[in-house]
Amino acid sequence: MLNQSHEQALKRQLKEIERENEAFEREKVKLYEGLDMTPEEMHQALRDPSRYSKEDWKRLQELKKEMEELLDRDLKNIRNPEKAKAAYESRNLPPWALFCR
Repeated sequence: MLNQSHEQALKRQLKEIERENEAFEREKVKLYEGLDMTPEEMHQALRDPSRYSKEDWKRLQELKKEMEELLDRDLKNIRNPEKAKAAYESRNLPPWALFCR
């Protein structure tokens, strides 16, 4: 019963994530249509330092570095379910062990 309810909760979370991704995709399409640009044109424009002043370009590069560091840190902190399961199973004590305080 607990396993089934856990599975249902995960399915609900997955559906919610899918809805959020679809909403994000719609917003992204609207943004590109509003700018009258393709994603490739946007990427080229963002990588062209001649479009920015030296100060702005420097600040954009600093922001890019900060965002990449944040992304790397977050990706390193993603929990590996297999590793977590193995760690959880390894801390089980044998049935003859007694808990004492």
